[in-house]
Amino acid sequence: MVHGIGLELYKLRSRKDVRLILLVISVFYLVMVGVTAIKPAYFGTKFMVENSFSTLQFIPLIVMVFAADMMSSEFQQGTIKNLIIAAKSRLQIIASKAVALIIVIGLMYLGIFFLDTIVSGALFHEAFQSIIMKDTFLWILGSAFETLLLGSFVFFLSVISKTPAIPVAIGVLVYLMVGLIDGANFSLIAKLSLLKWNIVNMLNFKAQLISHSLQTQTGLSITNFVVGIVVYVALFLVASYLVFKNKSV
Repeated sequence: MVHGIGLELYKLRSRKDVRLILLVISVFYLVMVGVTAIKPAYFGTKFMVENSFSTLQFIPLIVMVFAADMMSSEFQQGTIKNLIIAAKSRLQIIASKAVALIIVIGLMYLGIFFLDTIVSGALFHEAFQSIIMKDTFLWILGSAFETLLLGSFVFFLSVISKTPAIPVAIGVLVYLMVGLIDGANFSLIAKLSLLKWNIVNMLNFKAQLISHSLQTQTGLSITNFVVGIVVYVALFLVASYLVFKNKSV
């Protein structure tokens, strides 16, 4: 399995589109750092530091593209048969890809946190305070959990689909729905408490890490959020295996 994980990480690292995406996001990050340094009053230094200079919202989109392509590209390119022959079992294929995806998510968020710490300490001394960096850490941690949820969901869709476009489109739609239907979501939760466990509500995790008062609307504690997200991720990965196990290739 270790070999399989290494192979999946190598595939991602060697792809030109992955390198291009990472280059674009890196350039955007540097541009936003520069703009914040030149016009601190315009954007608000504290806000920009806490939100990783407006790059955090793009990472889930990038991860969803990766997750959608991990399985569907194998079907699309016809390499899935070779993968099945080389692997000991289909479970190993799913597990290797899932672990590789989790590692990529972890590395991306760790990387951006260390970047934020270095950049903030070097250029934004007033913003580099324990309370601000604490909020930055919580925002990144919450984003990582939410991205793990979205990534596992899109990964499951990629097992069903033979093209990455549909999983990405559905994943992006769910991601965007949080801001659009939160009002209706909270109203429904107020009427029926059980609805607090819906997947859209889980994507309020990072917001509640910063603003604990949001619990009155989400109906979930921080512990509930963590448990809910972990359960959802586990269900999506198990479902991915079950679908792939019985899928004709």
